Amino acid sequence: VHIKSNSKLVGRATGNMLSAFSQTTAESVPKETLEKPTGKPPKQDVANIVVQEARKAGVDPILALSIARIESNFNPHINIKASKKAQGLFQFIPKYMDEWSTKYGLEWDKRFDARHNSKAAMKMIKDIVRYLQRKGIIRNSTPGRVDPEEAYLIYLSWQQGSNGITQIVRAAAAGQGVPKNIQNHMDNNTS
Repeated sequence: VHIKSNSKLVGRATGNMLSAFSQTTAESVPKETLEKPTGKPPKQDVANIVVQEARKAGVDPILALSIARIESNFNPHINIKASKKAQGLFQFIPKYMDEWSTKYGLEWDKRFDARHNSKAAMKMIKDIVRYLQRKGIIRNSTPGRVDPEEAYLIYLSWQQGSNGITQIVRAAAAGQGVPKNIQNHMDNNTS
């Protein structure tokens, strides 16, 4: 059985899933479990925060949840002891901390706080979608409603950056391989 990604069935199922998340309010998520990196907080609490912040920012909650799931499996404390690795819920990389602070308001000392990390990520997602729209890489998506057929391009841009996605799309259009540095970076993200 094949179900189209934009069918009414998929829309209802997605709506039901998001409704389940929205039943938990910010007040019902124990603050100390999400801010203090003492242990791994429940995934449901973290997912609720992602949905709340996505809705506040006007970002498609399914996209935001998908990115958080891929990047950290909803663990805001991931790589807490690995100072050079990507860290936190949306996996921000230390070498870009100044840029992310300026552009997205990410305070590096709060990178393991699920809500703070999510707020910065939502600003970054909006920037990525707008960049891809300007470049003509995506045509049907907005920050608030992502076309399922274009979601992979948005995530690939999250993973590879604006330069990386541009090179990947150019190479694909020309029927060529991507530059070795981009290929290495993609390979490192799948291991």
